[in-house]
Amino acid sequence: MMSHPDSQAEFQDREAAAGLNPSTGLSHRDVAAHLTASLQVAVDTLRKAQHPDGFWVGELEADTSLEADAILLDYFLGSPDQSRVHKLAQCLRDEQGAEGGWSLYPGGAPNINVIVKAYFALRLAGVRESDPALEKARQAALQLGGVGATNSFTRICLCFLDQYDWKAVPALPPELLLLPNFAYINIYDVSSWSRAILVPLSIIYAFQPQRRVPAGVTLRPLYLPGSTRGSNRLLPGAPLYSWKTLIHAADRTLSVLEQKRWTPLRRQALRRAEQWLLEHLRGSGGLGAIYPAMMNSIVALDCLGYDREGALFRRELAEFWKLAIEEPGTIRMQPCFSPIWDTALAVFAASHPLGAAHASVQRGAEWLISRQILYSGDWSVKCPDVQPGGWCFEFANDPYPDVDDTAMVLLALSRVRIPDAARQRASLRSGVDWVLGMQNADGGWASFD
Repeated sequence: MMSHPDSQAEFQDREAAAGLNPSTGLSHRDVAAHLTASLQVAVDTLRKAQHPDGFWVGELEADTSLEADAILLDYFLGSPDQSRVHKLAQCLRDEQGAEGGWSLYPGGAPNINVIVKAYFALRLAGVRESDPALEKARQAALQLGGVGATNSFTRICLCFLDQYDWKAVPALPPELLLLPNFAYINIYDVSSWSRAILVPLSIIYAFQPQRRVPAGVTLRPLYLPGSTRGSNRLLPGAPLYSWKTLIHAADRTLSVLEQKRWTPLRRQALRRAEQWLLEHLRGSGGLGAIYPAMMNSIVALDCLGYDREGALFRRELAEFWKLAIEEPGTIRMQPCFSPIWDTALAVFAASHPLGAAHASVQRGAEWLISRQILYSGDWSVKCPDVQPGGWCFEFANDPYPDVDDTAMVLLALSRVRIPDAARQRASLRSGVDWVLGMQNADGGWASFD
């Protein structure tokens, strides 16, 4: 009768003594051979994915609110590309969950903001209210509280197309840009990502545009019984002395002033906001090079009266639609491009198996060096004595380099050798200096300013 090991540990010890890998039953030599072969496949795949210019960029996935917003923008501008709208709508149909809703990520719970936007976008695209998919979406939305449960950004977007009341959204007056940088509240004390969204939104809020939609297209089925287009503006629900109560009171005050047209500094504020917007569009693939800010900037330019056939407007619209990925019968949208991050990771990973001086690695490193941002951006408001030298996440976003991308690029560049060694050293030095200059007083770092 055969004896058996008394424990898993004893069994693994016997395999190890026999030169076998405990988890696979293969010899260590066979495991090494498999790893070498797998590594070669990975390296070959990486090399094939490299762009002729030297960079790598993969698809950046997001939720389907992007496809919905793209349809809404097309209708806001008044001349929707029907072929594009139908392909975007097909993407929405494809991503609808079995329960009728849409989520923020694969396998996630239904999200009311995505559901409301997707429902409205599909109605604009010509899908009937009685369509089974929309009926399931309606039920999912009502279970989550309906339109009244959406966040402020969704409600503002609905205002664009006359589906929500401008009087019932939080006040975002452009006069905020007139506050000095040393004020307790100013635009440079919010995150850079929020800033790029809020400034164009403040322009939009000042004009409060409302475009009409095709007859019969409405979000009324997604409102709970008894609720209105202005329900749940801001729910106090907080102690008398609290930040929430203070913010609610300030919002109500600003809204009353807005409704009474007591805005003596409005013209000056709009000029300041427009100047800020134009400055931040330079050196960028759209405002902030990221979808929400890009979309809002297009609407803001339209509110300001920029010619839709003019060079600036056409460029910003073209940058926005570059985010579209078209396949047979469908279009999906990316939130932004990620070439700096992807290239830095690829160079760092490939430099070991290929060697520090391999042509593919060198091309990637040289492309990264060529994308270093040597201009001051928003970060310089709080760090005026720091010299530029960072990298952003996207192809072009000069106002917003970030610490994590810069750190990853520095790691990659430290692993390679390019023919112009002096250029490489200078790039590394300025990058390191910029990261050190961005260190917080508490010793840590944030991604952005």
